[in-house]
Amino acid sequence: MLGELDALAAMSDADIDTSDIPETTEFSNPRRGVFSASPNRKVCPDNGSSDITLERKS
Repeated sequence: MLGELDALAAMSDADIDTSDIPETTEFSNPRRGVFSASPNRKVCPDNGSSDITLERKS
């Protein structure tokens, strides 16, 4: 399996055939910024009691 991954990593984008993958055109319940922190948010370090998020006012 590692050999296959290495071979895939060595391929150029033009050589990878994705024609058999269906195009996804509809997303149910889309949300932006779920996996990245917003530049206007600062998350305080966890002190063990709870998760605290502070919002900066622009």
